[in-house]
Amino acid sequence: MIAYPTDIGLLSRSIEESERLIDALCKKLAIKDKPRTYRRIVREEYRNLAEKKQE
Repeated sequence: MIAYPTDIGLLSRSIEESERLIDALCKKLAIKDKPRTYRRIVREEYRNLAEKKQE
């Protein structure tokens, strides 16, 4: 099971992992205001890309 660079699932997993790492670092460092990551926008763009791939 090799993930190719064009695999859209790889993109999804990398988004989730980066969000998890940011959350963990903010919690460990006791940062109240998380850095701006545009999570909602990234998720929306990912959904649009996934929909285009299915067409």
